[in-house]
Amino acid sequence: MTRHFFNFGEKFSRINLTERTCSESISVGQLSAAIEKIAPHEPHAEGASMPNREIPSTSTVDLRIQIDDLAKRALSGVRKKMQPGQQKKITETADWLTRYSVSLNFDLDSALDVLDQKSIPAEVLIDYCIPLAAEHLGNDWADDLKGFGQVTLATSRLQMILNNLITHRNSDAEIISRHGLMLIICKDEQHTLGPSILADQLRRRGQSVKILHSTDSEEIVNLCNDHDFSAVLFSCAGHHSLDYIDKSVKSIKEQGNQRPLIFIGGKILDLEPELKEKVTADAYTNDIELVISKVEHRKSDKMSVKLTNRASR
Repeated sequence: MTRHFFNFGEKFSRINLTERTCSESISVGQLSAAIEKIAPHEPHAEGASMPNREIPSTSTVDLRIQIDDLAKRALSGVRKKMQPGQQKKITETADWLTRYSVSLNFDLDSALDVLDQKSIPAEVLIDYCIPLAAEHLGNDWADDLKGFGQVTLATSRLQMILNNLITHRNSDAEIISRHGLMLIICKDEQHTLGPSILADQLRRRGQSVKILHSTDSEEIVNLCNDHDFSAVLFSCAGHHSLDYIDKSVKSIKEQGNQRPLIFIGGKILDLEPELKEKVTADAYTNDIELVISKVEHRKSDKMSVKLTNRASR
């Protein structure tokens, strides 16, 4: 399983999640060496799992692909970058998230309170624990231990937790700034865990990110013209979005006053070996470091041109 716009090379400093108000990005640091015992969850019984309710708005294939891809990449990051004690704490937290996300007694505030007690940095919850919980759900689905409706609802609950963690560290997350990044979730992709995590990682690295879902090519062009984005990133899980991406890219090139970098990433890189022949882009990658490097180089080039033009006046 490849990386999907992820690079889990950093460790993060501890924060207190009980202060769920607007806060600034957290500096790079180190997980505490003291691995505490994870606090048990008391308020709600986890044994009463929700029934297997069918939710027809989501494709089973689409959901499975996205869950599988997201989680396998997180596992790879945990194994490569974390110490055994840290891995254990992350795994235990992911197990708890899996159980509680299917509980009939699920409550968002209670979930956040329990995560507070675990004293795990928000970035670690976002980059590792939530994706691993998604993997557990996907495995249970594959083993017929949980139905499609259960997995879909549980995944949406993980998204709720994720949104809370992200929102309160990025109060201006959707404000567009010049030379920012536009992250587009392609059409017919109902679940946004992966792209949401990607956006948060980019913001932690100092990038301004605007997330759009199933936006038509005309709006994409208008936004590019109005806000001078440095790059447009398409997150794509399957073949169903290739025509959409191709049309959008052509519209940007033919109708746009600005020419942002175009990146294509996601599971589609594994599924479509002839992607480069079907859709034009500046890079086909799941490496966040490559994306940031190219974006910063583009910004530097633009600044050099401006300075040269000013000097020649």
